[in-house]
Amino acid sequence: MKNKELYIIIGPMGANKTIYSETIANLFNMTLIFWAKIGAENGKNKKKDKFKILEEHLIRSFKKSPHVIIDGFPTDKEDALFLLSISKKLNYKIKCVIQLNISLRKIIQNLKNRFVCNNCGVFYEKDKITDKKGNSCPNCGSVLIKYHINEKGIKKDYYNFFDSITAISEILSLYAESYFSVSVEQPKHFVISSIFQKIKNQEKNIYTLYEKKSQTKLKTKSGTFDVITYLSKVDYKHHLAIIKGNVKQKTGVLLRIHSSCITGDVFGSLKCDCGQQLQRAIKIIEKSKLGVLIYLYQEGRGINIINKIEAYNLQNNGADTVEANELLKLPTEMREYSAVKDILADLEIKSVRILTNNPDKLYKLEELGVVVESMVPLEIKSSKHNKKYLLTKKNRMGHKFKMTI
Repeated sequence: MKNKELYIIIGPMGANKTIYSETIANLFNMTLIFWAKIGAENGKNKKKDKFKILEEHLIRSFKKSPHVIIDGFPTDKEDALFLLSISKKLNYKIKCVIQLNISLRKIIQNLKNRFVCNNCGVFYEKDKITDKKGNSCPNCGSVLIKYHINEKGIKKDYYNFFDSITAISEILSLYAESYFSVSVEQPKHFVISSIFQKIKNQEKNIYTLYEKKSQTKLKTKSGTFDVITYLSKVDYKHHLAIIKGNVKQKTGVLLRIHSSCITGDVFGSLKCDCGQQLQRAIKIIEKSKLGVLIYLYQEGRGINIINKIEAYNLQNNGADTVEANELLKLPTEMREYSAVKDILADLEIKSVRILTNNPDKLYKLEELGVVVESMVPLEIKSSKHNKKYLLTKKNRMGHKFKMTI
């Protein structure tokens, strides 16, 4: 008989775990266990322990297929320890843990389109209900009801999940062959593709690459900040964090990730909005009295200063910022944010609100496992010098602007 393998998909309420677990089950021919259904079964039969019910489901599921996926379990440290103990008894290995990361804004948006079955506890999006009348549970046939949104309760559940996930990941990441995070902010087909590729590649992104090297107080025109430097353990790459207030164990901390732009930050180039964004972000963080600016040394969206100056020359001859990179046979975007995850972990920040107009930053942070509650706009008034650059950001790079450019 083939080796028995358990896959786990976890995330806060509203992350659409059911949609993705069903898709994964179909793609990889797995048997699917809904933890919500077990919870409902446990509620009806008080004599049975929830772990005993899960054990019975696992035994039945492994008889159907050597590959089983659990939707929504474990939910806390006790659950995670049970999975480890029962793995020895049933002789299965934890193959993969998939953590879905999502912002509060997106959760509320998802829940507005959600129905729930009071009988089996499974949630459904409106477009997943096949019954023509739209009121029957596809799983058990019971009547579905519109999910009532309590934003205060949703926020509490959101924080509770990410509080418990630390203990869960500490346990499971040691024993699972693979443990990775996926952002579910993007369209579903992108998310499914990301999950598929990561399962195939069997990633395990639990290692720390950057460590703290030095620290001091820094007085600026905007205020006084703590500055901490970080150095890679494997090469000489280094970055720094500018911190306002006591961010340890805080949620919703303002975060600006600023990639170096020597032409804008130092020399005041009018071609881009980088220098102005940097100064404005520092002022916003100072005013809020709680926040972090992470300054990453990756010039020119990662193409380095030499190529960036070449790109500037092409822009002076009519190319936009995307076309200039293409003419140099370089990607439009080469920045990466693994250092951010390590820096936020070192600062012990629980969740952030990111100062950006660029949704791609949010996606990439969530892929790394960073909890991003929301995006906070950081808009700079356009001028005749940077108007083309800002329009290119909006029209070709997906940046979101409320202002008229």
